Amino acid sequence: MTETWTSLLAALVGAIVGGAASLAGTVLVNKMQMTTNARIRLYDELLPKLEQAADRMQYPPTPTPFEQEERLAAVLAMRRAGAIAGRHERKAVNRLVLLFPGPEWVNPGHESFPAKHEAIRTEIRALSDYLVAKLG
Repeated sequence: MTETWTSLLAALVGAIVGGAASLAGTVLVNKMQMTTNARIRLYDELLPKLEQAADRMQYPPTPTPFEQEERLAAVLAMRRAGAIAGRHERKAVNRLVLLFPGPEWVNPGHESFPAKHEAIRTEIRALSDYLVAKLG
């Protein structure tokens, strides 16, 4: 090969490798920014809504259709943000969602309501503390 072709090939390989590295870096930084934004949204917007829902909990649960729709929207938003944020957040959100009573939870002699309410509070505090540590 002549010297011209060698320098041209080196420049071409350098451009391809540099472009690939730049693209990989952009994807990585974008993923990190999406994760941070999802954590911020969980902490600033969704956890307070969940805490308010826990404050309004009563036994037996008698939510109106509007409250059921509102709770479903909050649960879906929490799950979406938790899935984007990461594995730990996804698991914590899933634990929270499973603790919240659904319409099938009406049992007149249910004695575990205070324990379940405290478990919800504990999970909310744990997720909040974790998010503060990750964002801090």
